[in-house]
This record gives sequence, C-alpha cells and structure tokens, in this order.
Amino acid sequence: MITLSHAGLIRSGRSVLQDIDLELTTGNLICLCGPNGAGKSSLIGLCAGDLAPTTGTVRLRDVAPATCPPDELALLRAVMPQSPALEHPFAVADVVALGAPATPMDAREKVLEELGCSALLTRIYTELSGGERRLVQLARVLLQAERAAHQGHRPWLLLDEPVNQLDLGRCHQVMTALEQRAAEGLGVITVMHDIELASRHAERLLVLAHGRVIADGDPVAALREGILEEAWEIEAEVEAESPGPGIRVRVIQSSRGPSAAG
Repeated sequence: MITLSHAGLIRSGRSVLQDIDLELTTGNLICLCGPNGAGKSSLIGLCAGDLAPTTGTVRLRDVAPATCPPDELALLRAVMPQSPALEHPFAVADVVALGAPATPMDAREKVLEELGCSALLTRIYTELSGGERRLVQLARVLLQAERAAHQGHRPWLLLDEPVNQLDLGRCHQVMTALEQRAAEGLGVITVMHDIELASRHAERLLVLAHGRVIADGDPVAALREGILEEAWEIEAEVEAESPGPGIRVRVIQSSRGPSAAG
C-alpha cells in the first residue's frame, strides 16, 4: 500500500500539492488525470521517493520512500519518468536491463515483444523515435518489476505518461500489459492525458486540479460533467459506453481564454 496523509509539496516557493490523503492498494490499475500543472508528476514523485513532502507524510509499504536506500527502493517500485534523461548511445538491449542487469537476452526480447517492439532489441537507443524510446523505457520498468517479483516482492509501477507519443494501437497494447500486471497483484499508477483511454482500462481514477484530488473512484463516477468543468474548464457531455467499460466525452465549449493554454 502507498499511503499519503495530509501530504503537501512546495517547489520554488509555489504550492504544488496540498493536503493529499490517499490509500493506494496493489492489484489495481490506477490512472491519474488532470490538466497541465495540476500536480500529477509531483504526486508520482512523492510516491516514488524522488521528492520528499513539505508537509504531511508518504509511506510506501510502511517506509518513507524519500529516505529509503536506493537498492531497497528498487525492489519496492519501478519508475518511468515523463522525460527520461538518457542520451548516451546505449544498445536497446542494455537500456531494457538497466534495472535488472543479469536478465538473459531472451527475457529482454520477451518484454519488448509484449509491447509489440521486439525488433528494437538490436537498435541504438538514441537513434529511436520518441515513441520507440517510451516503449523501451516501459520495458525497462516492467523488467525491473519482474526481477523484484521473483525475489518475493510486489512492486509498484509508477509511470508518468507511458502512452505519450504512441499510436492508437500501441496505446491499447500498453494499457493491456499494465492491466495484466495489476491482475498479477502489482500496483500500477499511471499518469494519463487521454481520459477516454484511461476510462476503458482503469479500475480507479483520480482527478487532480490545482494541486488537490477533486475526484476519486471508478472512471464513470470520477469523470462526471461537473468534474470535467472544474478540472479542465470545459463544458462537456459525458456518456458511459455500453456494453463495456469506459466513457465518451463530447466537448461543447471551453471556458478558457486564449492565454489559458499550455
């Protein structure tokens, strides 16, 4: 479990997160949605231990992740940041195994194959497109989590926009892989901008706005018309898909002025 109690974060003198109270459990695919600047990446950073709360507490399996030794933390969670800082011309096979360096080559190829990109195994990372790099980084996280699971742990996958820059088919392939990890008992938290895609795959959806959680529940409950107006400043009609999970959103108009974009 990840527990946040009255957690707040101030960065560069600005309040980024305020009074966050959450209990997040493994075995669920949890999607974190909200407008730009809502605090989604910062919340992932708190859960991962990359950021320490300014107020309140964060606990990852009863430890404060920001003070946990790196080798122990690597067994508790695997993180995919929004913009991985890797510009060295490593082979993809080596990047995939950064979190689990003893992994045999066939296992590295298998995790790429699950994401539909096994052909990348022999490529050079810096020669890949943005979308291909994201798939390689996701494979790295999945392999790290697999290593931790083999050692008796149930790690969290903390993913910041894993489907960014991916084509439609690959997006669904990635989300299906994440659903499978949740079904196997891992915890999965992923930042999403495509709320319709999130609604089709998430079991629990959190909406952030202005550094606060304003909705928390199943996707149909969390993505009500009033929540969309409060978070994204849009007037929209929301229709639950039937049969099957998910919603469809028809935007009627935005209340944002020209200067509100970004």
